[in-house]
Amino acid sequence: MREMEKAGNVRLTTAQMDALGGKALQLSGKHWLIGRDYAGKSAQVLGRAIGMNIDENVPLLFGETDRSHPWVVAEQMTCCIPVVRVRDFDDGLAASLAAEHGFKHTAGIFTKNIDRATQFTRALDCDVNVINGGTLRGDGGDLGEGYFSHTIATPTGEGICTPRDFVRKRRIMTHAALRFV
Repeated sequence: MREMEKAGNVRLTTAQMDALGGKALQLSGKHWLIGRDYAGKSAQVLGRAIGMNIDENVPLLFGETDRSHPWVVAEQMTCCIPVVRVRDFDDGLAASLAAEHGFKHTAGIFTKNIDRATQFTRALDCDVNVINGGTLRGDGGDLGEGYFSHTIATPTGEGICTPRDFVRKRRIMTHAALRFV
């Protein structure tokens, strides 16, 4: 978390994470979602929601939560991410499986241990697995694999996939190292 702060991100307290969750997250059935007014919004917009004045150069808000917090189980579609402490790799793997709740979309791990990366990607069994990089890199852009989407429409209403996206392509992308497609 110190390194995240050094990179220019803003660390929120647990109370601030709770407050922002109360504004930005909504329960839909049994799943937490990012609300339409907050999906894809900047750190500045999110900060204003809880009375913070965030510099326009801040890319990300983050804060420590417990593993069952709505921020952990909601699909991360905004620039606020939760951090959960775990005892060890096995505890982290169990927490990751619970947070992913079987959607099998995207998973990411930071490790230099290829055996742990393999165990993680096999256990989560997601379409996109990213090792040592941001999970958006698995979906494309300048640093990623290429066009890929799981979603017919985002909370903002625009469609972002084509019929070709309904084939279950399995990908693993190791940022700045091995790359398998």
